[in-house]
Amino acid sequence: MPCVINATGTVVHTGFGRSLLSAAAVKRIVEVATHPCALEVDEATGERSFRDLRVEKLLCLLTSAEAATVVNNNAAAVLLTLNTLADGKEVIVSRGELVEIGGSFRIPEILRKSSAVLVGIGTTNETRISDYESAITERTALLLKVHRATSASSASPSKYHWTNWSRWTQTQPSRRGRFGQRGISRCQSRRH
Repeated sequence: MPCVINATGTVVHTGFGRSLLSAAAVKRIVEVATHPCALEVDEATGERSFRDLRVEKLLCLLTSAEAATVVNNNAAAVLLTLNTLADGKEVIVSRGELVEIGGSFRIPEILRKSSAVLVGIGTTNETRISDYESAITERTALLLKVHRATSASSASPSKYHWTNWSRWTQTQPSRRGRFGQRGISRCQSRRH
């Protein structure tokens, strides 16, 4: 593949190979890829193990999470998150955010495949906090907030009322109990 100059203004650009690797990272990849390594073997016991344990330990240490995994694209991350947190339950999404992300993955299809139930609110050009408030029920598992920057048409900009979002979530004690310590949980999907 030819080398190119990325003059798009998007630093991590999907079409140009996303993030560049440092020389040290490339060197380490070559070292590991050209010799046998303990990919799925527990070095302490010599027994067969799981390939993502090393990265899980590092991610948990870094983030204080209970568990972690790595996937190769955002659609996979959204699918796993929805299936884990909202299997058979409702997920509220603004109609203006029912977009296509990363290489033809559409948010409604990802929700369907995750076994979550899509609850569309607002309109394609405007969604208010009151739309979320009126849609939340006992069957609601989470609210999905999709970043639309690269999929939104500049010809028809959408209007969102997020200025008071943080304040709203902090004033909803009954919601905090169901949606987590910090208020309403947001799973953000970004396409770069």
